[in-house]
Amino acid sequence: MIFNTEYEFEIPKSDIKNPIMLIGWPGIALVGKVAITTIIASINAKSYIKIEYNDFPPKSIVEKGNMKLPTADIYYKSGEEHDFFFLTADFQPQTADGIYEFSKNLCELMKSITNDNIQMYISTGALIPEAIPEIVNVHISGTDPNIVKDFLKLENTKLMEGGIIAGANGVELGKGICCCGVLW
Repeated sequence: MIFNTEYEFEIPKSDIKNPIMLIGWPGIALVGKVAITTIIASINAKSYIKIEYNDFPPKSIVEKGNMKLPTADIYYKSGEEHDFFFLTADFQPQTADGIYEFSKNLCELMKSITNDNIQMYISTGALIPEAIPEIVNVHISGTDPNIVKDFLKLENTKLMEGGIIAGANGVELGKGICCCGVLW
């Protein structure tokens, strides 16, 4: 599959501190995408990489008469203890192969950018409960038990005991977690 990257600027690898990547694909009610784009806007993260991928749906996005093909975008913000990378996109890849391939390519890209020093991936998404909960929590699951344990120390978090995380938000090929906000 085609996975083309276009960089807006360069970051010297030696300048990147304890990098963390946050991911928000458009999914149920756009929860993941809205969460990440809100963070990007609130901290003034800069557009870093545009990704063209041929498993995005064959659609054009039109804004004020201008058409563009779907892309995924990585944003960057330097912090005191950690540098942050954010991924969001117009659409998720369409096929299972496309999701796995994109995730694999993303991990390889981030290894290259960070000198194989990525601390964790944090994906965001939505969870629809069977009943309206009395207390609304963010449900945590992950590929690394220590990261899950650390996140469960935070207020309003709960271990996701079971279920399925569908689509790209649920495919975590690197060390990290998925944070699912409750919708009802």
